[in-house]
Amino acid sequence: ADVEVVAGQELKIKEVEVDEDGSKWCEQKAQVVTALQAFESAVQVSKEEQAVHVLQAHQALCQANEANAMRFQDVIGFLQKDVPPPPPTSEEK
Repeated sequence: ADVEVVAGQELKIKEVEVDEDGSKWCEQKAQVVTALQAFESAVQVSKEEQAVHVLQAHQALCQANEANAMRFQDVIGFLQKDVPPPPPTSEEK
């Protein structure tokens, strides 16, 4: 394997084998699918909860990079229509 030195640290770069036709790692892929299916059935999230998570994720992306604000403004606007406003806090009552 190639070795690269960065800031005095030796980094080993591992070659990655690409599975172009999907024929490799079949057993591992099956294990991952089984694990994800078990997780999916154990965690039930409502459509509303999913929308809240997606909205929060897009808002975080906009805060992280101003260029994302234009990119995601339509998505955020759409999601805000589907997500009910949070309940008022005790300070707002």
